Amino acid sequence: MPIRSIALSKVWSVAGSLMVAWIIVLAVLLLSMTAVHMIPREAIEANARESVRQLLDRKQKLTLEPVGKIFILDTYTDELVMNMALSADTSDPLRAATLNYYYQDADGKLIHYLPGGVPVPGEEDMFYYGRYWHGHQLFLRPALVFASYNAIALFNICLGILLFVVTIVLIYRRLGLVISGLYGLFVLLSYFPVSMASFQYVGAFVLAFTGTIGVLLIKPVCRSFRWCAVCFFVQGALISCFDLLSFPLISLCYPGIIMCMMAPPRRRIALAVIAVACWGIGYAGFFVSKWLVGALVMDWGFVGTALVTASVRFGEMNCVSDNYLAVYILIGLSVMTLIGLVLCRLRRCRLEALLIFSALPVVWFLVLRNHSGWHFFFTWRILVASAFSLAVFYVTIIRAWIRKTNERITRDSGTDAVSCVKNN
Repeated sequence: MPIRSIALSKVWSVAGSLMVAWIIVLAVLLLSMTAVHMIPREAIEANARESVRQLLDRKQKLTLEPVGKIFILDTYTDELVMNMALSADTSDPLRAATLNYYYQDADGKLIHYLPGGVPVPGEEDMFYYGRYWHGHQLFLRPALVFASYNAIALFNICLGILLFVVTIVLIYRRLGLVISGLYGLFVLLSYFPVSMASFQYVGAFVLAFTGTIGVLLIKPVCRSFRWCAVCFFVQGALISCFDLLSFPLISLCYPGIIMCMMAPPRRRIALAVIAVACWGIGYAGFFVSKWLVGALVMDWGFVGTALVTASVRFGEMNCVSDNYLAVYILIGLSVMTLIGLVLCRLRRCRLEALLIFSALPVVWFLVLRNHSGWHFFFTWRILVASAFSLAVFYVTIIRAWIRKTNERITRDSGTDAVSCVKNN
């Protein structure tokens, strides 16, 4: 069979695997989202209202700004998802799971205390937030049956720490102390684990950790193109479901960087390209899937609304003070990535794949410049992932240079010793 036919057959085989994965994830997500919206409002109302009180109290008393505006919790989005949980009409769970609505007044203030769950005409407006999947409701609604916000936030922090420790231990066993130490350092620089107290940050961190653990435990991911494609496709689909465009790229970069360090050198670039492409297909594909499901099931203009919002997200970067910091960081990361490319050419090392993951957050920031600039107080975390990739790249090059230097010194010393013996 010709080589071209074999290659095409493999591509179609991988495409078939991705289609099967898409159908399974979509079906499970729709069924589970519908199921959790069948939980009666009365079962969660007491804890939800207590959670709102706790959130308002936290916003007033706890700002968490030890360094600046980038170190804050997103209590507004936490209020929003709590409002969404309260507002859901459980008599029509599919509609609630698809439209993801909540109530706000004429000034845009969130409404939490609705009499009987029915808005008062002229005072509240229903706002549809259906362009996202809002997978956080899968865990939030069941959790509100048993606990309020503070307890759920504490659980999320403990879960994050547990996954973080497991990830560090596995990296240490597979790649050694230096790489595991760098991973831990840069994750902590992302204001972890405090950030786990915000609901919208949980999904990105959890999937970054579980994705890295999967790469470390499922060895074929680091060798097989099919395994790599399917796993990163599912990773992209899941982050599309559980993230509100906060810093989803860390679910690709952290597992991808570790995968490159574990993969055979000759396959690193190919695996990195496949990982990025399939993650992107899964991520964008599940956004579009939500819009199409909403349009087909609810007969609502999801696609048009989503496209209008997307046009805003791709707009100009807002010139606020935080964004000057973003510009400086972007320039620094870009320069270090270009220097890395030059070093790869000069030293002929097979580490170019790491530079893909260092450049990707910069490209993301530039493409989604309006959203990234306006919400810099949480989007900056993807730039930390870029810095981690560069740190691994330069540390690996330095260690290789030190090792070769020591080998050359040892070899030269041995040659000198032999010469002395012969002369004597």
